[in-house]
Amino acid sequence: MAGCYLNTGAKKDCTGCGACKAICPKNAITMVSDEEGYKYPHIDTKKCINCGLCRRICPVTNEIPDIYPKAYTYVTNDEANLFEATSGGAFGDIVNAVFEEGKTYVYGCTFDENHKAVHAGVNSKEKISQFKRSKYVQSDLKETFKEVRDLLAAGYKVIFSGTPCQIAGLKSFLKGDHDNLLCIDIICHGVPSQKLLDYYIDIEEKKNNSKLSEIAFREKNKEKDGSYSLTNIKLAFSNGKKIIKKASKSSYMAGFSGRLFYRPSCYNCKFASKNRLSDITICDIWGLKNLDKEIYGKGISGIIINSAKGEEVLNKLNGIIKDIPSEHVIKTNECYTRPSYYNKNRNKFFNGLSESNFEKKAFKYAKKPLINRIILFPRKVLGYIKRFILKYIK
Repeated sequence: MAGCYLNTGAKKDCTGCGACKAICPKNAITMVSDEEGYKYPHIDTKKCINCGLCRRICPVTNEIPDIYPKAYTYVTNDEANLFEATSGGAFGDIVNAVFEEGKTYVYGCTFDENHKAVHAGVNSKEKISQFKRSKYVQSDLKETFKEVRDLLAAGYKVIFSGTPCQIAGLKSFLKGDHDNLLCIDIICHGVPSQKLLDYYIDIEEKKNNSKLSEIAFREKNKEKDGSYSLTNIKLAFSNGKKIIKKASKSSYMAGFSGRLFYRPSCYNCKFASKNRLSDITICDIWGLKNLDKEIYGKGISGIIINSAKGEEVLNKLNGIIKDIPSEHVIKTNECYTRPSYYNKNRNKFFNGLSESNFEKKAFKYAKKPLINRIILFPRKVLGYIKRFILKYIK
């Protein structure tokens, strides 16, 4: 059972990337969900030949070289792409800059017809939009690592987007970089399991007496003044009903924002670092209202260049690009350089968890301790006052 995190109990390390499963020459490894819904490798000892590949391929055990990233703000000039994007449309423009019809495959996270987060590959520009916007759940990588390997060997270009640990898993599986591979990661806070999202969807379907037809996180809405606002979560049902909720009013988003139910390894993530294995890191950028107000109101992406290949792509983009200090990225994206803080209520949340008590537990345990809320209250009030003054005093 060596190398099997499900059996050794070292869940704080395993990211569930599945590189060990993909590399196994005897298909002896399967990814099995635990009681929290997170998948870990399980070894069939009858098939295992003790070759050790699964242990050597694990990205958690590999060293990450030091790099010297450069940070930029980015806003696309493509209004349609900007509206589809969560922030400034960086992902769409990067893909368009590299994409060659018939020669390029793009991989990313999408929701399937059953609202399961999965990684998939497409070779048509018309299908790329499904990879845009946030998906606050861990995706099932399925057989994508093997697919990417075979496409690269056949001479195709591949753009692979995912979380930092997924990029690390892919690079480890491929045993290095390839000239025709471009990897894009995000600044990731942590990932809930699909099981938790399924609970939430089932609860909302029962409340609204209808099957869910669409779920969207951080969807843009166009305001009367031409600026865009972001929805924390939108649910659409087959009976035509639509619900938009703030994070504080959605049990799932409250748990996500409160760092309550991330995968155990997310609180110990070695890939939450400036030293990244991707070519490009993209993120949200906040606190730059000194830029053009119209641009700021429509969303700004952060683009962090981690390699010469990434810089080559940046030079092909035709959006609005401005240098920013990497310190600003760190200031507004805490998980760029360190993992999310552990929520001490996590075990209480998962203890005896079921669909029937999911909402109650999520709202209860996602809250910050009372002392933290008291300390932060004056800062929150000052923030409201400042925004009021900026809005009404010219």
